[in-house]
Parts: sequence; structure tokens; C-alpha cells
Amino acid sequence: MRDEACGGCQHSIAAQRHEASRRGLATLKDGNFIIELNSEVEERVNGAMDLLMRGEVRKARSILEALFEEHPNNHMVLYGIGVLLTQEGRVTDAVKYFDMAVEIYPYFEEAYFNMGVACWKLMQPAEGAMAFRKVVEVGDPDGEIVRMAREHLEEISQVIAEHNGISLDSYLEANNLFRMAYAHQERQEWREAIDGFREVLKLDKKCVQAHGNMGICLGALGRKAEALEELDRALELDPNYEPAISNRRIIESIEEGKPPQNFMVKSTEYYKEKI
Repeated sequence: MRDEACGGCQHSIAAQRHEASRRGLATLKDGNFIIELNSEVEERVNGAMDLLMRGEVRKARSILEALFEEHPNNHMVLYGIGVLLTQEGRVTDAVKYFDMAVEIYPYFEEAYFNMGVACWKLMQPAEGAMAFRKVVEVGDPDGEIVRMAREHLEEISQVIAEHNGISLDSYLEANNLFRMAYAHQERQEWREAIDGFREVLKLDKKCVQAHGNMGICLGALGRKAEALEELDRALELDPNYEPAISNRRIIESIEEGKPPQNFMVKSTEYYKEKI
């Protein structure tokens, strides 16, 4: 048995690769990856894609489901299922399969591109932009897919500039900070979460969720007035932001300066669920 204690031992590296191959995993600690190259599987996936193009969804699904039973860790099969789910309107599920495909094959530009389109449809601009950037990073600079990815990135940049008044880079940095702050909130590390959401708002003053979540954290600490102020700011940006409306009612009932017991407020991926 070999593990991390073996360091860079060549036998340990070989064992890692063997285990990754056996389990169908992709990226290894040294940055390499293992994929299944199977021309027969690729031909069957391409056949299913042709059927989808002709609108024969049921036949395509039958082929891809059978392939998934036989080759659950084949990147082409996972990609095909992602395309199928997109065609069926199950875009959220499709993203999961595109994500699994690029986890196995980190240079799969078509999967990154379709993931970007799916995320953009779900109004997840940060995830969409990161996927399109991966297309540009790994794809042929003169290829059609890279050209289309650049166009999508330009579109996302324009929307963010118009709506949030910041650059795409700032938006992505704010999104990353938000994720970290939200992780603190989930662990009820209220002060750390508040600091994190404040950092988000330094970059993106129009982030509705940062104001709303900061209100939750302040309420959990018994800082009622501050909590209501943040929730009101969220509602100024989006008067229909339902989590802030619901949580405001709850926080109005607490007493200033006394952290409530069994503090239960609404936490949800509101915009994603709304779509």
C-alpha cells in the first residue's frame, strides 16, 4: 500500500496512475491524466449525436444509456449525455456531466464550451465565463470553438459591465470571495462570513446576495439593526429578492443585542432556483 507519505517515489507515482486508471479518474498529483481511448465508443457517441441533430432523442438516449452502463468513466460518453440532457432541457443536470467529462479529460474543449453555454443559460455568468476561458486556454487559437468562446466572453463582460459596473476579472474575484464567505456562513462562523461578504462588496457593490447573507450573519449575532439595514440594501437592489423579504420578517422578531437561540432563516440559491 502506497500513500502520500511516499512523496515523489517513482513506485508511488506508478501506483497512483494504476489506481486512477482502475477507477477511471483523470488528473493525477503530477498534473498528468489517464483517459480511455476507444474508437468504437466514440463512433457510437457520434452516432447518438447525429440522431440528436435529427431530433431522434429517444434513439439517442437509448444508445447513450447503454454506453454509460458499459463505460461510465469514458469522457466521450459523459459528454454525449450532457448534450442529450441539454437537448431535453435538463440544463442543470447537463452541467454535471460536462464537469465529469473535463475532470477526466482536462483538454476537452467541446465539453468546456457546452458547459459555458449551459451555465450562461442558467444565469451563472461566473461559471460560464470560467468555462469559456478554459476553451480559450486549451483549444486551438485559430479554431471555430475558441472564436465562439471569445464572443461569449465578450458578451458576458458587457452584461456584467452594464449590470454590475465592474470588469469580468473583478466579478470573478468577487464570486470566489463570495463562495469562501458562504462556506464560513454554512459553518456558522458568522464574523468570518461577515468579513468575507464585506470584501465581496468592495469589488461588487451591486451583489444582492452578499447584502442578504450579511444580514443573516448579523442577525445570528443579535445585531438586529445592522442586519435589517443589510437586508434593506439587498431589497433596494432587487425589491423582489424573496430570501431578504422572508428573513427580514424573522429578524424583526429578535431582540437587539441578544443572539437568538436556534436561529433559522432562509438560505437558498435564489436566482439559480428561480431560473
